[in-house]
Amino acid sequence: MDNDQLFPSKNRYQHLVYYVALWNLLYIIFGLAFLYPNVPEDEKNSVLCFLALFLFLPIFMLTITSLSDPGIIPPKNEIDQIILQVESKELSPDEAGLEKDDRGQWVRFVPNKFGGKDKEKYCKTCNI
Repeated sequence: MDNDQLFPSKNRYQHLVYYVALWNLLYIIFGLAFLYPNVPEDEKNSVLCFLALFLFLPIFMLTITSLSDPGIIPPKNEIDQIILQVESKELSPDEAGLEKDDRGQWVRFVPNKFGGKDKEKYCKTCNI
């Protein structure tokens, strides 16, 4: 099996989208059947927009959340060359832009789009 392949996710909570959709639909039906007839004529359009927002926004957000699980990221077989050079003392950690955190893992600082620096940790078990 190719090591760079991402395996599909086994998201156990994807069915929550359907439950939320069902409950929201029941709330909307209740609101339209019993509350909507008592709303003044000039406010009926805004109430419909409000009800539609309450119906579709939670379903949309839960769908996006359930689809955002990346699945399993398989480990790499080979060690990062820079980490290997630093551990074999061919290269100093300062030259490589590395340092160890409080757990003893290598940390690399990479520039982000805002002009600051983000930490990028290296997992020795997974070689990622």
